[in-house]
Amino acid sequence: MKYLYAFLFASLLWSCNNPPEIEPEPALTLVVYPNPTAERVRIHVENDALHEFTLQIFDTDGEAVFEQYVPGGNPANSFDFDPTPFGTGAFHAVLRMNGSVYTKKFMIL
Repeated sequence: MKYLYAFLFASLLWSCNNPPEIEPEPALTLVVYPNPTAERVRIHVENDALHEFTLQIFDTDGEAVFEQYVPGGNPANSFDFDPTPFGTGAFHAVLRMNGSVYTKKFMIL
């Protein structure tokens, strides 16, 4: 019986020497600046995976006030947004890519 335990323990240790191979996910960066602001907002997207995506901005009432579709192939994109016609409050930048949703909140003073 002790040989069985020794065998199981050795096989457990042997399997620890072979870590699983995990590929890192491509980075996606969504930056909104300046935050807070009373004027123009710049939204910068770095898309290392080069996938297509849709960027939307929602106002304080939850209505989409900006929408931009970006085809795949471009790793960096910047968008300017003028919030002055939409009043003040908390806005949300929503990026949809490959079934995933990324959000950033920003304040308009």
